[in-house]
Amino acid sequence: MSVPWTIKYRPKNKSEYVNNFEALRKLERWLLSHKKVPRSKKAAFLYGPPGVGKTISVEVLAKEHDFDLIEMNASDWRNRASLEKLAEISSNQSTLYGIRNRILLLDELEGLSSRGDRGSIRAIVNLIKKTSHFLIFVANNAWDPKFSSFRTYCLLIRFKPIPTQSVIRHLRRICTEEEINVEDEVLHSIATLSKGDLRSAVTDLQTITQGQQYVTGDDVKWLTPRDRQKAIFDALRLIFTSKNSFEARRAIDMVDVNHEMLFEWIYENLPRQISNKKALYNGMEALARADIFMNRIKRFQNWSLLKYYLDLITIGVAMANDKRYQKWIPFKFPEIIKIMAKTFRQRKLQMKVGSLLREKCHTSSIQVVREYLPYLRIIFEHDPEMARQISIDFNLDKETIDFLSKN
Repeated sequence: MSVPWTIKYRPKNKSEYVNNFEALRKLERWLLSHKKVPRSKKAAFLYGPPGVGKTISVEVLAKEHDFDLIEMNASDWRNRASLEKLAEISSNQSTLYGIRNRILLLDELEGLSSRGDRGSIRAIVNLIKKTSHFLIFVANNAWDPKFSSFRTYCLLIRFKPIPTQSVIRHLRRICTEEEINVEDEVLHSIATLSKGDLRSAVTDLQTITQGQQYVTGDDVKWLTPRDRQKAIFDALRLIFTSKNSFEARRAIDMVDVNHEMLFEWIYENLPRQISNKKALYNGMEALARADIFMNRIKRFQNWSLLKYYLDLITIGVAMANDKRYQKWIPFKFPEIIKIMAKTFRQRKLQMKVGSLLREKCHTSSIQVVREYLPYLRIIFEHDPEMARQISIDFNLDKETIDFLSKN
């Protein structure tokens, strides 16, 4: 089974850590300050955009300074009683190796709701006041109002987006380790589009180079910038791993692509993510029914049916998947995106010809492309004089003439 490169090339020590060294040193000073004077802040709050090394910094320092690290995901501990019980156990129990300094890491704190999880937030405040261990929070935005009740107790440490050149160096190191030849143009494109999110850049690199030993600039022309806060990969991961309908439906709110494009992402990856034949059949059945609803929406302009379409491509697929057979496989970009990107110029020129000829042919641009364009190509290839006259009559420019002259 393929190992995600984000795990395989995760930093094991400070020398492998990528950028944000100032934040790393600030966190390290705070962790070691207890040896000299009492800590001025009871907890540390690491914040910054996704994929910039917040959680990894804690893991690296815990290993280097022999701390016992206990990680908790806030979205998994939204019940106050569960959080208090786990925190109590973590605070009181000693490790297998005796008493050691312990770090309690509460990750993805934005998973807590300001209204629905007030009990958990109060439990966090109590934990800060009572625990004798190191307490570290991780979130994208430390200034969210829901954190105001305990933010003053924390040492705020900001993690910045990873500079493009640092991302490129890290990607190049991975290519060397994997013995893959990737053009500098490709690495630069991935790094630029990542917007400082190293984790997403590594995921993109693995996806693009999958099954290839040499990657050129043409292989990444179809890549487009992504909002890393609402990354399509995160939405797919949620759909294919969700155990309840509520979580699966949340995927719609995580992406900024249109609903039909999300369908293409799911359709492309469904056979790769679901290996059980019965589960795959049920997943495809859900997509087939969704496709019927979309066709009816377009035909009758009945957008009240959209909710059924969205439920089928998210909840329908999630509930079809048998989690017993779940295994990690890199997500694949839809082939349709590559095809559309590579044929964009050609399609643009086709519609240009359609727009130029539609009025004189008394038809639509689409009909010109479908019915007239093949004959125009034959004329421009075999009858230069007639082609010249058509070019004059329709005021065709050089780009359009060259397009019609080529097969």
